[in-house]
Amino acid sequence: MSPVASAGDTRPDTTPEFSVVVATRDRAASLAATLGAIAVQRDASFEAIVVDDGSRAEQAVRVERLVGDLGPRFRLVTTGPAGHAGSGPARARNAGLAAARGRYVTFCDDDDEWCDPEHLRIAAAALRASDADAYFASQRGLAGRETVIDDWQPGLTAAAPGWPAVGADGVRDAPIDALVASPRFAHLNVLTVRRGLAVELGGFRPGVAYEEDLDFYWRVLDRARRVLFRPACVAIHHVPDPAAAASVSTRLDLQDRTLQR
Repeated sequence: MSPVASAGDTRPDTTPEFSVVVATRDRAASLAATLGAIAVQRDASFEAIVVDDGSRAEQAVRVERLVGDLGPRFRLVTTGPAGHAGSGPARARNAGLAAARGRYVTFCDDDDEWCDPEHLRIAAAALRASDADAYFASQRGLAGRETVIDDWQPGLTAAAPGWPAVGADGVRDAPIDALVASPRFAHLNVLTVRRGLAVELGGFRPGVAYEEDLDFYWRVLDRARRVLFRPACVAIHHVPDPAAAASVSTRLDLQDRTLQR
């Protein structure tokens, strides 16, 4: 389905360095925190593309207002009328990718948020210095208000001091074999990819119902010439509550998740 531009459609005069894609559905309350954390990024050239994938009418109105209030760097794309069945996270993100104009595309889930206002500035400096295809950092996992994962990438964080530095801020040139061997992948909240590469890959595979972000990451690693890693937590991931059954990862049982992976 072709994306339909709506609120916040005024575009800046210059091409942004980053396009931040945020797919959302019926989460206007948490989306406000997500967008607020993007809005305070310092010294960064970016546009934020919010893709509403069928929020109910009252939620859709709130999302439109949120995006409109944040100014011309924020745009709203819809995948259909309010309350439609939904395209799914892969197609929703692909709609954002299709609307993106930045040299790099990055992401944040609508129930998570960035916690480092220097995230995009540091990524931009490292990517300019290296011409890498991808860049990622680490994040912290919260269950409610309790931190359950201090560092999403402890193995890579421990190994990073031995890798070549790229500029300042601790960014490292990450060996692909070390990334492949890592038990954890770069969550979308902290992953940045050259937009041209993301388009060449065809974006996210709509047929992948679970961990479509993992599938995308593996395909990025397969094609990337160079990947950078910053061993710092730049985002907060709210770990889904299994009792809530609010996402695919909590609705599927272990066998189904293993088969999907």
